[in-house]
Amino acid sequence: GKWEFSHTMDGFNEPVRFVSVRSADVIWASHNQKGVYRIVMGAGYRNATRIDYYGRENGFPEDYNIHVFKIRDRIVFTTSDGLYTYDELNDSIIPFQKINRQLNEHRKVIRIVPDGDDLYWLITRDNALLYRVDSDFNLLYQNHFATPRALKIDNYENIISLGDYSCFTLDNGLMLFSNQTEGLNMLEPVRLKLNRVLVSGRNRDDGIMFSVDSLLRHNLAASQNNITFWFT
Repeated sequence: GKWEFSHTMDGFNEPVRFVSVRSADVIWASHNQKGVYRIVMGAGYRNATRIDYYGRENGFPEDYNIHVFKIRDRIVFTTSDGLYTYDELNDSIIPFQKINRQLNEHRKVIRIVPDGDDLYWLITRDNALLYRVDSDFNLLYQNHFATPRALKIDNYENIISLGDYSCFTLDNGLMLFSNQTEGLNMLEPVRLKLNRVLVSGRNRDDGIMFSVDSLLRHNLAASQNNITFWFT
């Protein structure tokens, strides 16, 4: 099929980063910078009949960097102080203590990505953790890997499963993480392979690429004071 633009929703024109559907006529939308909105939509989803804003005054630890997701059928918000959820009976925002206690030091999640069969990736600043979540919101650990912080774009992380691999977005490309770790010998030391060496001065474009297979010695000029290594 082919996606085609249908229409805009009258009554709401804020910049939105993430959207989660609560019911047939209620959606939650996290503002690109500040707070979240609970939007009740009219017939045909063509207008907003009610819009409620939620920020620090409604229970969040701060107004900024709040993102909305959904775990099972529960609306969940990521914040700088852990996960929060919506208390429908009291129309308020409260800490999601059941999950926060289980995550412990990993509770400062910045993104939640569903992976089917009640599996969810919880992405933090330094890790991507995969859990199975039951109907009582008990977390069953499945897998995790450390994310290369120097190579990723903060607050724009994403992950998708590709069969036996998980694909994680980076600043300069994609990283594949194997989900099949049982066959790896974790006692075997990690071996680094040097791929390229570049020696340059102030202008990197005039640098000299040295062979990593050569045992020759090289004398460098005083102006060649930058050495860049590429390795895997």
